[in-house]
Amino acid sequence: MQLIAHLSDLHFGQSNPEMTAAVHDQLEKLQPELVVVSGDLTERARRGEFLQARDFLSSLPGRKLAVSGNHDVSHWSMFGPLTNPMRRFRRWVEADPAPCYHNAGMLVLGVNPARHDTDQIHLTAAEAESVRKRLCSFKEPLFKIVAIHHPFDLRECYAQRELVGAARLTLEKLASCGADILLTGHFHHGHASGSVSRYQIPGRSTLVVQAGTATSLRSGSQPNSFNLIRLEPPLIQVEVLGWDPRLATFATLTSNTFKRTPGSGFQMETSFPH
Repeated sequence: MQLIAHLSDLHFGQSNPEMTAAVHDQLEKLQPELVVVSGDLTERARRGEFLQARDFLSSLPGRKLAVSGNHDVSHWSMFGPLTNPMRRFRRWVEADPAPCYHNAGMLVLGVNPARHDTDQIHLTAAEAESVRKRLCSFKEPLFKIVAIHHPFDLRECYAQRELVGAARLTLEKLASCGADILLTGHFHHGHASGSVSRYQIPGRSTLVVQAGTATSLRSGSQPNSFNLIRLEPPLIQVEVLGWDPRLATFATLTSNTFKRTPGSGFQMETSFPH
């Protein structure tokens, strides 16, 4: 069994120190193989915020893979987003624009769109093709996982414009090379779905895992949360841990187990709460 901790939307600069410490302590106990952060590590892409994010990631156990979000684009000067929008992110968080982690059981690819300084993002055809080729270069049966900040799929209460642009075409490209799991953030709501609800991708279902905000003061309608993903072929368990103010720690909100079926993707095996 391999364990991934999936964090998102930390928003250093507008984060809760108590929750930050609790995430650190819980991951120290759990010792995940990999910590994935799907964007928005900072609130306004300021130097001090990136330094806080860097120190926090450095303090966590396991390997780390982080992608940037729209809040991580430098707006500190009127020319920053045009000339080198990811300069601070590259310097203090992740130098590789296409980070990758793999071992015998999993492949995790990070996707950083060339420009994403707004709530909407569009992967170019070249960017989508690059991810597809990287996925295809690794052979199954390992789990293939893609991490990106903006979601490809959301519950029906969200509008189509809130998804990645050209989401269906991009999903088809990723599915054609065996993408099993998409790890995303952005909307501060933890959720896992065993199929892509808006699109019927022929021959394969992709597990969409949305992370809430782990530490931001802007938690929205759901408590602050992060995900634990356990991989034990053919099963994937996605546990959403939410902040419990009475215990001053994160406790299980939901836990869903999915089974990979030959050729068609995933089906849910168990769910908590029922």
